[in-house]
Amino acid sequence: MNFYKNVIEYKGKLLVRGIRDGEDYQEKVNYNPTFYSITQEESKYKTLEGQNLKPITFDSIDASRRFKRDVATSNSPIYGLERYHYQYIGKNFPKNVEWSKELIKIFTLDIETTCENGFPM
Repeated sequence: MNFYKNVIEYKGKLLVRGIRDGEDYQEKVNYNPTFYSITQEESKYKTLEGQNLKPITFDSIDASRRFKRDVATSNSPIYGLERYHYQYIGKNFPKNVEWSKELIKIFTLDIETTCENGFPM
């Protein structure tokens, strides 16, 4: 059974925690994100308005950020998720994720404190 437990972006990399073959794993991923730009060529990717899109894959998260910042304008829009962890999850776990509660560590921390004047309202 393979599934992810958490994916976050940190300093241009994705930090992934999950279960692989029944064992915990954690790794830093140099992710190659994808954006999309309008093209005249026929494509399987389309905007909501039906315009053809071509994928642009980058070598790193930082490269995609620079491209989006420097190139995207109202005359030349760039499409795609800037939340790179969602792109990663969509690519690596495209179907329903089969998971097991027994393989996830869950804990509760209850801190008892005093409050001299009662709780603020």
